Amino acid sequence: MSSIDFHPERLLYLTCKSRSLGVDEKFPIKGLDFISCLHQRSIEAMSYCPEPFEEEQMDALIEHRSRLLLYSRMVDAAGQGGQHFLSLIHTIQKDIEQLSNFSGRQMFCFPGGTTQHAVCYELAREIDGSYSFLIYNRGGGCNDSELHGKVLLRNSQGQAVGRTRVQIKGLAKEDLTNRLFLTSLILSQHRTDVTMKDLYKEIKEHLLINAGGWVREAPEEKLWSDLLEMSIMNQPNRDDDFLNQIEQKLLSDPDFHTVQTMAGCTESNTQTPECFIIESNLRRKLKLHAIKTTYKLILDPSPIPRWLIDRMHCKMENLNTKIDFWNYYRMSSKQAKLTVEHLSDAKCLIRPRSIY
Repeated sequence: MSSIDFHPERLLYLTCKSRSLGVDEKFPIKGLDFISCLHQRSIEAMSYCPEPFEEEQMDALIEHRSRLLLYSRMVDAAGQGGQHFLSLIHTIQKDIEQLSNFSGRQMFCFPGGTTQHAVCYELAREIDGSYSFLIYNRGGGCNDSELHGKVLLRNSQGQAVGRTRVQIKGLAKEDLTNRLFLTSLILSQHRTDVTMKDLYKEIKEHLLINAGGWVREAPEEKLWSDLLEMSIMNQPNRDDDFLNQIEQKLLSDPDFHTVQTMAGCTESNTQTPECFIIESNLRRKLKLHAIKTTYKLILDPSPIPRWLIDRMHCKMENLNTKIDFWNYYRMSSKQAKLTVEHLSDAKCLIRPRSIY
């Protein structure tokens, strides 16, 4: 059930769709251009015959990755200045303007950060007509308490979890199309003297101070911070059940994610927005395909360390188990999502999440 079978018809359809967005489907899977590699893998992996409810998600994902790739190339070209720089500014402004042409929440992403650290920005028009600016950052700069908060937790695998998705809300369209603001976001990716601290200072000054925006905070964050300040966690008569409930709500909050612990900021921060585009099981299938592809590539040129092979085997087995488990209960219950009872009854089928 978890294997991915390739169908030429689906691949042809996706190729035509990517071309209609101005993207050539032939990208080499090598070098440092991760986003190009990501797009190529999505073209390949999403050519498998999907479940009916996955069709729309897959189309949305490939459009998201295609746009992200186009922006990545434009950001690189903007380093030359002149017309390339102005073209990028105008494209972002045009895409912001077009968000109001559709109903519901609309958004698009483009790459950001500095020359030392990559993040991902999301510009969105909310259902109420207001605009938001989101930062996906699981690495450098996460210690900025004004944007990322003060709460840092540990999940069941011992990984650090914090507010890695920053939502700056309550903005007007003009706040995001502001030329000086967009210029600062682009220049920071080409000037070697700009740090994440400098970049965050610019963002806060424009969006929080000048535009009057505000950072979305999980309902439990303030309470958790107050409990920490009062040292409640260390009291012998503390209410552990109550504390666990707050902790679990924070761990499941959409803005909270594991913090990056090693190199790979482009991968960490450009793929996190996809959690809100496709469901978790489809993400597992795509991740499984990416690992299999990488595994074949690195075996070709030269031998690799045994520990790396073992890690990849462990991750593939873990993903296969979760995909099979999800498919089994979807078929048996004829539902697209698992219930709490299903999860509690089948804990023995799910192995601990791999840390790799």
